[in-house]
Amino acid sequence: MATLQHASVVIGCGAVGQRLLKRLPSDALSLGVSRRTVSMGRPWLSLDLDSDPLDGLLAACAGAVVYYFAPPSSTSEQDDRGRRFLGALDNASTAPIAVVLISTTGVYGDCAGEWVDESRAINPQVARSRRRADSEQCWRAYGDAAGVPVAVLRVAGIYGPNKLPVSRLNQAQPILCEEQSPYSNRVHIDDLVDIALAVAGSNTLVNVADGSPSTMTAYFHALADALGVSRLAVASREQLEAEWSEGLRSYMSESRRIDNSLMKKILERPLRYPQLAAGLAASVAEQA
Repeated sequence: MATLQHASVVIGCGAVGQRLLKRLPSDALSLGVSRRTVSMGRPWLSLDLDSDPLDGLLAACAGAVVYYFAPPSSTSEQDDRGRRFLGALDNASTAPIAVVLISTTGVYGDCAGEWVDESRAINPQVARSRRRADSEQCWRAYGDAAGVPVAVLRVAGIYGPNKLPVSRLNQAQPILCEEQSPYSNRVHIDDLVDIALAVAGSNTLVNVADGSPSTMTAYFHALADALGVSRLAVASREQLEAEWSEGLRSYMSESRRIDNSLMKKILERPLRYPQLAAGLAASVAEQA
């Protein structure tokens, strides 16, 4: 699927948004939007989506491809941040030409290690996933009403250059033993950017993962190997659970394997990093 040749507005310019902006042609009309300005040689709008006036952003979005990568606020179990922006879009005189929304595979909830494709009903079980589910619903409702194609990307754990949990390795605290660790899923940031560019202009829902699920334990072992450092010690759930945060406890209670068949079909070529070891090696080399 060819990338749309229109102006692009990237709302939420963390690692993924910045990576996408770098991939856009140098002569393309593009705008990065976030609360802090990043020096990238691109036009930039510093904006707080929760409180600042949105008139300038609405003008920029008119007729543009909008990549909405801003995370929901944590003020409720709704995406209050996205709802505020959508309320303004509803009243704008001109709509975007297309929207690409980042969501999460967390909306599926615990699937007991089963393979999960896009036909699976969502069952978000924690607040952060319920906010993402609300975001999906609100954006798709907007798209239907405004006649704007909205592509939703349900994204697994993102890794890449300068987006690796090195500090967790440095803490040298034990991690859960392999046999008790649930399935988790990941995707390299460059494969995520590829699919984000590819789906622009389509009305679709796509799982975004490398198709090689493993456990978080296996992930940390692979990262240690890529960095050439000692692997973390392992311990049982009974030994570790009392020390876990609420967020980590909820994360470790969900197990699923994400089917990325549709993603590969849309890309019409193999992923850059279908296997974790190669993706980690490339990430470590780039950030060194």
